Amino acid sequence: MEVLATFYQLDVIGCWTVVKDERDPQTGYRTMLALVYDARMFSQFTEGYYEPGGGNSHLGAQVCLMGKHLVEHVAGRLREDGDGTTE
Repeated sequence: MEVLATFYQLDVIGCWTVVKDERDPQTGYRTMLALVYDARMFSQFTEGYYEPGGGNSHLGAQVCLMGKHLVEHVAGRLREDGDGTTE
């Protein structure tokens, strides 16, 4: 799996949204990982609309850089398999 984009919104619980390349063929939604500001208390997988190259303002502002802790957390979550353990 590959990360397509990362977004940030200040005024929501899951302020970071990481969009993955996995796409639901029925809805067209992408798999996303929502995280709180430092990923220590909350992160959940969800689905949502993402248009490559589009505005995607509903996801917040697109960002290119994240802190080391967030990057490590996202990488760990992306490696998890269906039962919550890592490969």
